[in-house]
Amino acid sequence: MRQKRGSSPYKKLLLFLIAIAALLGGYYWGNQYAVQTTDYLNLHPLASPVTIKAVNLTHYGTQQRFSEKNFQGKWSLVLVGHHDSAISNDQLTLAVQIYNRLADKPDLQDSVQVIFLELDTNATPAQAINYVRRYHPGFIAIGGDRTEIESLTKQIGATYKITTKGTDPQQIDHSTSMALITPTAQLAGVFTGRVDAVSISADIKTLDRER
Repeated sequence: MRQKRGSSPYKKLLLFLIAIAALLGGYYWGNQYAVQTTDYLNLHPLASPVTIKAVNLTHYGTQQRFSEKNFQGKWSLVLVGHHDSAISNDQLTLAVQIYNRLADKPDLQDSVQVIFLELDTNATPAQAINYVRRYHPGFIAIGGDRTEIESLTKQIGATYKITTKGTDPQQIDHSTSMALITPTAQLAGVFTGRVDAVSISADIKTLDRER
């Protein structure tokens, strides 16, 4: 009976090299497609900022048209809600805290505008603007018809639902995320989940430094 010959040194070397190549290839592939970490504490950034366009709302403070051009030249922190909402109360309180935490960077603080999109089309401009000014006189309230409101909410990743039951007042449920739009009118990302003023203000400072 023939005896099996042991593997030749050349075959062993070849198998060793193949194993090394597979290991390095797997490492490269894994690094290429691994979830990328960021330096942001809370911001969920877009891989590529998306330009905001075709906005046709009303600036309730000036009664002038509010378009995508109103986002240019400033950082815009945009939140959606309505003037009779406990959730909106919390959002606007958080927005005040964020704004105040930018005070150590006066130029940056001056370049940040907080914009509240009123979801209730039955609300009067006076109701909306008086509501946001209870929190800060510089906050901006905007609104419009349902089509134009939905155009912006879709672009910034905000959601809401309106339900009515008989003669009861309509109920508006909405997301609590805050969108951050760059001074070039591009959506940089959203703040969502467990949000706090410290992390959000820090992320805005980081983004501003990176520009």
